[in-house]
Amino acid sequence: MGGMAWLSVSWACVDISQTVLRLLDALLPHVGISLRNFAALDRQRSHTLASQEAVRRLNLCWLKMNAQGRILDKDAMADGVLNASSAFRRPPVDRLVLSDPVADREMRGAIAALATKPNGRARAFRLSSQPWLDMLLMRSRGDALRDTMEPVIVAYIHGEVAKSSDQSEQLADLFGLTFKEAGLAIALSRGQTIREAAVQLGLTEQSAREYTKRIYGKTGTRGQADLVRLLLTSVAAMA
Repeated sequence: MGGMAWLSVSWACVDISQTVLRLLDALLPHVGISLRNFAALDRQRSHTLASQEAVRRLNLCWLKMNAQGRILDKDAMADGVLNASSAFRRPPVDRLVLSDPVADREMRGAIAALATKPNGRARAFRLSSQPWLDMLLMRSRGDALRDTMEPVIVAYIHGEVAKSSDQSEQLADLFGLTFKEAGLAIALSRGQTIREAAVQLGLTEQSAREYTKRIYGKTGTRGQADLVRLLLTSVAAMA
């Protein structure tokens, strides 16, 4: 893979004994194995760092809970996301608690249902609209040992690193949208109707519909579903 290593040996006497030469001959294959293992580990480390950077840019974190919502484990980004958003409360007990009591009760019910149904349907929750924050709850598939002692529920939490005003520049670069068009495209990608997006952006519904036609034309999409697919799969989602 383009790497090189040197094995240097020094000795006190003038001549190397046959014993030392035989030892070096026996050692060299093991050095080769070690170097190949080192190269494989270094390559894996590079892949891991690239994946971590992609996840960081997507602002995606995970945490694992028991049936009562007590946090059992979490990744390095979870604390930052939980502390930065007003959608979560941090009680003395290390549990996941939503600030909205209605949403919190709904989440508790979903966790309890998943705890009793290993193959239960994953549940998605919208936690905040500005900036965007959502969560997916599902039964753990990779904790076989722990799952035999108590059910493990995984919460994948995803949110925007920046507000939509910052993302508009990325969409303008990619598709040539104006600031208003980019803001409307972001609102539509979040599942808002044209009327809801118009109210949020201070537009009339008729103006929003005209902007929508221009957005579809510039992005080459054929409707809101197609636009959502395009925006979520473009690099703008990572910006």
